[in-house]
Amino acid sequence: MVELGSNIGRGVSNFAANNLKGTNLPAPSPTPAPTPQHKTLPHALSRAANAASSSLALAPGGKDDRLGKALAEYGGVWEKIGDARVQHDDTIVRGFLAPWQQTLQTSINVAVKARQAVRMSRLELDAAKQAYVGCDTHHALSSTHSLYLIS
Repeated sequence: MVELGSNIGRGVSNFAANNLKGTNLPAPSPTPAPTPQHKTLPHALSRAANAASSSLALAPGGKDDRLGKALAEYGGVWEKIGDARVQHDDTIVRGFLAPWQQTLQTSINVAVKARQAVRMSRLELDAAKQAYVGCDTHHALSSTHSLYLIS
C-alpha cells in the first residue's frame, strides 16, 4: 500500500515537473524511482537482520557488540541466498518457461487454424447440401457431378 502511494506521488511530481516548464508556477524537480527491493523471504530476512545490526551498532557500546556483527553477517548470507534464488528463477524463465510458452503458443495457433478450416469445410458442406435439397433430381445429379469435378 505504501508503494502505491509513493508511486502515485512520484508520478504526479514528475508530471508536474514536465508540464509546468515555462510557466510562472514553481516546477518541482523530477524524482527518480527508488531501487526496487526483492520481495522474497531471504531478502526480507536479510533486511531485518541488517536493520537489527545497524540498530545495535547505534546503541552505546554497540560497535564491539558480537550480536550486531553476527546479525550483519547473517544478513549478508541471506542476501547472497536471495540473490542466488532470484538468478536461478530468471534462468528457469529464460531457459525453460519462455521456450515452452512459445511452443505452446505455436501449438494453439495451429489448432485454431485447423478449427477454422474445419468450420469452413462444414459451412461449404452445409451449403452444398442445401443446394442439393433445393433442386430437382436431374439438376442435382449434374450439380453433384460438377462438385466432384471441382474438388
